[in-house]
Amino acid sequence: MNELHVLATLALVHMIALMSPWPDFTLVVQNVFRYGHTPYWRLHRHWLAGS
Repeated sequence: MNELHVLATLALVHMIALMSPWPDFTLVVQNVFRYGHTPYWRLHRHWLAGS
């Protein structure tokens, strides 16, 4: 295999990985079900208060 073929294959695999939403999407859905649709600053208001 020449270098161009390897580079093209790697670029294709990388593009498919970038388009795949599953890892981040799964975490977002899990957090929505766990905490509801609450703004981030309300979930962590104790951090903003300094305590």
